[in-house]
Amino acid sequence: MLSILLNKRRMAWIAGVLFPTLAVAAGSQSYQSYADNVSRTITSYGGSQYCVRSTTNYFIPNNTQSEWDSFYAKASAAQLAGLTSTTGACSQEQSWSTPGTYSWVVPAGVSCINVDVRGGGGASGGIDNMYEHTLGTNGDKVTASCIPVTAGTTLSIYVGQGGQSPNGYPGGAGGTGHVNGASGYIGDFDAADDNYFAMGGSGGGGSSAIKSGSTLLTQAKGGNGGRGDDWDGYYDGWDYYYGGAGGAGGGTNSGGTTSVGGGAAAGPDWLWPNGEAGGNGSVAISY
Repeated sequence: MLSILLNKRRMAWIAGVLFPTLAVAAGSQSYQSYADNVSRTITSYGGSQYCVRSTTNYFIPNNTQSEWDSFYAKASAAQLAGLTSTTGACSQEQSWSTPGTYSWVVPAGVSCINVDVRGGGGASGGIDNMYEHTLGTNGDKVTASCIPVTAGTTLSIYVGQGGQSPNGYPGGAGGTGHVNGASGYIGDFDAADDNYFAMGGSGGGGSSAIKSGSTLLTQAKGGNGGRGDDWDGYYDGWDYYYGGAGGAGGGTNSGGTTSVGGGAAAGPDWLWPNGEAGGNGSVAISY
């Protein structure tokens, strides 16, 4: 009995050091198990809010003072050592990384959002025997802080797809998105025998965006597709065929600060013969 009492006193002391505003006392027995790096906003008896994050996969309590009191009374030193705390409510985040269109309803009490929007990358040009092909370019990244929104409003989320690589002389398709990337241009080929050709250009990446109704809040441009390689060979004499140009990335950047860091440009340039598709874009909203 004495050892149990001492253990609880030790836990209370550790809790007081890590979270001095959250005193240990009798309370609810409710707490749950969450995965690593989960944040919880805790409201103390006095009404102050604290963001507590778990860095270990242990029992993490719910978001009331009494539930945390119960947790502290039972937790091990290792569990408590895996927690960090900052003043204020935790920021919440929603993200999308699979190409497509989604809907997101602005939660109650939210009046502005922070965004990180990344366009799809351009595909790399296909390779033949002249090594004149080029890689695609990265999609762009657009970030913005506190874009005004209205709680209950449904926002449309667009995640850009990476551009597609060619299959022979036809150009690769552009990636889908809020604005689709352009397809690559057709490479030269022999009309009498299309076994003789240069590689088509690769498709540009689609743009990623956030819209409120018909209003565009922010958009990140897709990357450009790469040029297809030329071909030099013998067919009814020596022939030279030029590869197709890459397609342009979809959309234009708007609604924030632009930087490199969208969907990855395709590569590597030794991926023979058709090149590689561009990386997909993404959208993240925090509030």
